[in-house]
Amino acid sequence: MYCLFLILLIIKSVLCFLDLSSTTDYYYTNYLMSDVTKLKLKSCNSIDDCDEYASECIKDDIIPFKYCKFEFYCRNNYACFLGVPLNDTTIVEKINTKEINSSQTNQTSFYNGELHLGGRTELKMISTDESTNCSNSCSKPQDCYSENCVSGCCRKNDKLQEYICGPQFFVNKYKASEEKKALNITSFEKEKVTCKLSNYQNCSKDNDCYSYVCDYSGICLNAVSKDEKQKFKVETIIYYVFITCIFLLILSVFLCSMVFNRKANKVGKGN
Repeated sequence: MYCLFLILLIIKSVLCFLDLSSTTDYYYTNYLMSDVTKLKLKSCNSIDDCDEYASECIKDDIIPFKYCKFEFYCRNNYACFLGVPLNDTTIVEKINTKEINSSQTNQTSFYNGELHLGGRTELKMISTDESTNCSNSCSKPQDCYSENCVSGCCRKNDKLQEYICGPQFFVNKYKASEEKKALNITSFEKEKVTCKLSNYQNCSKDNDCYSYVCDYSGICLNAVSKDEKQKFKVETIIYYVFITCIFLLILSVFLCSMVFNRKANKVGKGN
């Protein structure tokens, strides 16, 4: 029995330290978040219609057309990273080829606003909240994208907010909207790239999060169950009802004291 418990504990520890970002490679770029937000969303028929940094031409169940998918991972005042599917060299080759062609005609191409890639980072890109299981292990703060290593685990850093920039926020927001307005390619392509908080970052509303999900504990997550959302709504209603009752009680006490004081003053004057 003890051996079985020990085996389960070891398995849990191993799973706890699995790198959940292992399906994606992250490359240094010369773009700041302000550069990324100047990019526009694009519809497509195939990946050939997309910019060189796009990973795929994707069709969503809700969106009535295909669009170019890409994601930049950014922090304020830091150069962003481009997320690339694991071991996919196609995007890197496209960007490098364009960079070479650009440098042949423009000696200052690095500063002309075009995207350039550096090497692949070894940073642990996923940093979780301390209340959740560890996703990435670390030995020092410099191992983590969040620059916060706590007890051997990369944790979110409240002083260094993490953002994801790409078309998926627009898609997530559209999915979440209760009134589905007609969406066409023209209106989609008028939108610019939006940068929003990544998972486990603190939030106050859905619109703060790239996933467009701010759970009831105030953290961005990929999804929240209907039960949790309903629980949050109920808790919110109870809270406001409680505050209202307290306010009315205080107001009643205050009004009663005023009436009592006036009566007392009248009696005093009568004597």
